[in-house]
Amino acid sequence: MTPQEPELVVRLKGSGWHAELVVAAPVTAEPREVHFNVPAPGSPGGLRLISTGVRYTEAHSRQASHWQRWHVKIYRCANRTDTEALRSYLRQQASDVQGANADLPGQEDRTPIEPPWAVVPVHIVNTDGSTEILDGTVQTELELAPEDLMRQLRGVYPTWLFDGGVPSPDLYLLAVSPWMKQLSWAPFLARPAVEQLPDFLGMGAGLDALHRRGMVHCDIKPDNVCRYHTANAAGFVLIDIDAATRLYPPPESLRYTRRWAYGRLAQGKRSDQVLRAHDRFGFALVVLCTLAGREWVEQTLLSGLGGRAADDRDAVRAALRRRWQNTAELRWEPLIEAAVEPFGREIEHPDWSALLWVDSLINAERACVVRRPAPGPGPGDRPEAARSESMRRELDGIRRTALALPGPLPARVRHGYEAVQERAWELAVRNALMSGAAAGAVVVVAVLVLAVIVFGMGG
Repeated sequence: MTPQEPELVVRLKGSGWHAELVVAAPVTAEPREVHFNVPAPGSPGGLRLISTGVRYTEAHSRQASHWQRWHVKIYRCANRTDTEALRSYLRQQASDVQGANADLPGQEDRTPIEPPWAVVPVHIVNTDGSTEILDGTVQTELELAPEDLMRQLRGVYPTWLFDGGVPSPDLYLLAVSPWMKQLSWAPFLARPAVEQLPDFLGMGAGLDALHRRGMVHCDIKPDNVCRYHTANAAGFVLIDIDAATRLYPPPESLRYTRRWAYGRLAQGKRSDQVLRAHDRFGFALVVLCTLAGREWVEQTLLSGLGGRAADDRDAVRAALRRRWQNTAELRWEPLIEAAVEPFGREIEHPDWSALLWVDSLINAERACVVRRPAPGPGPGDRPEAARSESMRRELDGIRRTALALPGPLPARVRHGYEAVQERAWELAVRNALMSGAAAGAVVVVAVLVLAVIVFGMGG
């Protein structure tokens, strides 16, 4: 932006909060052509295809907040009719996303620009000077006084906004959303990364909520999943709802990534059951990318000369059994059986739930630990063996304490640390007047217990 050009400032307003975003000029002025199926005027249930040019840039907040950086899409339509149709379509998308996010737990004291989210919220901004109000909760507008609109041809808007053409604010729309950082996916994991499963609960609940509202994301894949982390919330979240569509009326065309598509959708089936299953199938693959590694999913489940393993539940089960080898302490079969559930026709049922599936994975992981009674001391133990047996009993006692409370792996690890601290304090008090060897024994116990927790409980 040259010094002579004005700033383009977007204002977001809500109950008790506001934000002012300064939009930067796009790095390139060349727009990308994107097509949308929008409701056809005067034809109830009918759709028509409109083409828009889209450029991408970013904005930065003037306020100190969690979201200093924002993602911005600039849409340019061919005429005012298309602009109004696209505005209505994008407004419906934004409303559906906001409604799904509002269904998540922990919403009581949050604003619409604060997580938890299932889908990153998008706010639509009109460049013709009018105010956009979404469901009475979020208001967006450009920072323009009424007299500025009369002077728009004299440089009120930055020249980059109009693609180098004649200034026509009524042909443009902005969509702004908090900037999400792309994830770095592990390629292969020998043991399932079960500690991340709880962070999928919100995304699963949000996907269920979207479907209840009659909307499908339609392009769930690793590239469209990010992670947010604030002082109050953390989790995985969906981005990029440009491909999202309403289930009714049935869409005439769809935008999705074929490699990550549900098999029956790729075969040409377009019912509402298949569209919901397509979302659920993509969600299940993303969860497996976290558990087993993205490259493993792509190479083992989504590739193959004889067809994709992901389209056959038995093939997915066999692949997971080969990947996750059982050990003396762990049996992965309960987790495998839960993980293969979405790779069958059951996900087409209207009541199938992504949230309940993630919850079943968490419960199945708890059942994977093999608990065995500790053997008693054998006859003829030497004094050294007796001391080893004493330390073994300490380890077993602490481990039982850590495992006594229910919870997924991260919770059990935390219980283990707490048990170590409690037992170490007891030993320290008991042996306060003894030699330094006792203190050394406490350190050894702590180190060994951590090893037992990490390697014996699946860390």
